Amino acid sequence: MIRHLRIRTLSYSLALAALPGAALPTTQVVYVVASEVESLQQLVQLYEHDFKELPLSLDELFRPYLNSPPKDRWGNNFVYKVTGDQPGYLLYSKGRNGMDENGGGDDITGWKKRYTCNDYGVNCGPSLGVLSMIASLALLAVSFPFLRALRRKMKRGTTLP
Repeated sequence: MIRHLRIRTLSYSLALAALPGAALPTTQVVYVVASEVESLQQLVQLYEHDFKELPLSLDELFRPYLNSPPKDRWGNNFVYKVTGDQPGYLLYSKGRNGMDENGGGDDITGWKKRYTCNDYGVNCGPSLGVLSMIASLALLAVSFPFLRALRRKMKRGTTLP
């Protein structure tokens, strides 16, 4: 019963994530697709547990657990390749550019990869606007004692040297 609910939950999360209606900002898409990759990795592990081997393709994975292969946010199939290395496969989305870069470049492989500002607007340094605001606040903080002294002297009617 619990196993059936787990499969159904993974199926629903992949199906809901693939719905085209909810357009997300680019900075959030990378996290949604990374979650989809993680869900697919769990299904691969479940398949390996059930059949004592890895699926040779995603089609084998979907027959027992899903109605159809999910697509990423850009309408591309997820990439699945059996390898000799642990865990025995690669699973990822080709990312925004749609090019298969073997998990590199802007390909979305899950949570462990650090995505770049140029690709998805995440992990960016502060913007020019933020930097100018910080500089203005720093200048204000430095000049505040001088401005207070100037105000006091103006109230007394004295002039500054």
